[in-house]
Amino acid sequence: MSGGCLSPASRIRIAADVHRHSTSDDDSGCMLEEYSWVPSGIKPDMVHMYFACLPEDKIPYVNSAGEEWRTRQLYYQLPPQDSDVGYCGKLSNQEVRELIQFE
Repeated sequence: MSGGCLSPASRIRIAADVHRHSTSDDDSGCMLEEYSWVPSGIKPDMVHMYFACLPEDKIPYVNSAGEEWRTRQLYYQLPPQDSDVGYCGKLSNQEVRELIQFE
């Protein structure tokens, strides 16, 4: 583990601490606005540590290749037909209700 990347245990702690920390960067001097997305609920210094583990072209800076990559990944992981009735084929009324309820 080099270059300041987070260990798997640290990544798990980040996920566990999501609701314990503020994302405010008022006292850090960090510019979190440079990212189109940041992990929610963690301190700004941890955000920068997290992104330091990613290849430069995968970091979701605003209007960057990393932002486009993240959008493609989300589309792949959460395809529209999984949550939007308009993208589905023939669904029964019950299936439509369940899909809407799932959202």
